[in-house]
Amino acid sequence: MSKKFTVINSPLYYDEDITNYATVNATDIDLSETQYLEITTRHGEFKFEAVTDIGVPSNTIGLNSRQRTRDRLKLYHTYYVKPSVKQSSLHSIVDLFDQKYNFRAKVGGSDTVFEKIFGEALLARFYPKNFVQRTNMKHAKGILLYGVSGTGKTLIARTVSEILGVLPKVINGPEILSKMLGDSEAKIRQLFDEAKSDPNGDLHLLIFDEIDAVCKRRSVDEANVRDSVENSITSQLLCEMDGLHQLNNLLIIATTNRPSAIDPALLRPGRLEIHVKIELPNDEARLNIFDIYAKPLLQNNLLHHDVNFDRIIQETQGWTEAHIERLVRTANVCAMKRDLVARGTLKIDESAADALMVSDVDFIAAINVIRSISLSL
Repeated sequence: MSKKFTVINSPLYYDEDITNYATVNATDIDLSETQYLEITTRHGEFKFEAVTDIGVPSNTIGLNSRQRTRDRLKLYHTYYVKPSVKQSSLHSIVDLFDQKYNFRAKVGGSDTVFEKIFGEALLARFYPKNFVQRTNMKHAKGILLYGVSGTGKTLIARTVSEILGVLPKVINGPEILSKMLGDSEAKIRQLFDEAKSDPNGDLHLLIFDEIDAVCKRRSVDEANVRDSVENSITSQLLCEMDGLHQLNNLLIIATTNRPSAIDPALLRPGRLEIHVKIELPNDEARLNIFDIYAKPLLQNNLLHHDVNFDRIIQETQGWTEAHIERLVRTANVCAMKRDLVARGTLKIDESAADALMVSDVDFIAAINVIRSISLSL
């Protein structure tokens, strides 16, 4: 978690071109767990090796004049400082993927989700082909991401596409529906044509957003035209997926808020076989998500030092990734509103706007706004 530290002159004398130290009080950090201290400003992210010194007051960070000049950090100015946990010599699959693709900067608090996706669906696509071919192993054909609305299922699917380096075809469920006889089934077939035409070519990725909108459990008695069309779509999709058993160049990711509404036949092995539940974020995950969306405020020195992170995390229990994104956006709006009312005019020049900072009162107001909206729904 980021903490507020005031920059003071370092009590140490050393060559920072060799060792880039930042000194802090021993009561402020645990050196057994912390290797680096990171300061984020609009000029970039600056990392310093952490050392402790009893001569440094609590909640201050000691940097020498050359460090401050180089990184444009002001003496006696308060910055948010984030401890960087020491890396173990043992790495998880998630750590290895993040080192290369930096996905944690886009999706916060989803390590468990990506552990399952990387381990069960993607790993064989990154390992040397010779080994995979000798095992006669077939790649996973489909992943189902399910969970309540706003937990970031579509964001996770798009992040997977970026890691794979593939431009996906994104299909929103209602796009497939058509009143024209046979038109919906033809649209399904067209989605698979490109992969079929080049079976040994590059990977193709289909993302079905809200797949339950078109692939519901098939009805025995088709009460209306929509039931008939939905049954036909599901049957056609099953037919296409079963026809891919000889292909290794296609992956399907589907998202849904209602897994129980999907036809069970779609969830069997060889189809959407890997099922990943996206849970509501816990305290640590919400903090990671908050850091992602508040990063521009940190970089541009727009976040006031009075912001109480601990209270924000406690006040947002049960909130989704979408809620937290909206929280930061609403807090920005509350800050602008507060500034306009205080000035009594809509005419604000750039220099005056540059002085505005998003404060704790703005986050309190934003939390109340989002709660009132949720209660009214």
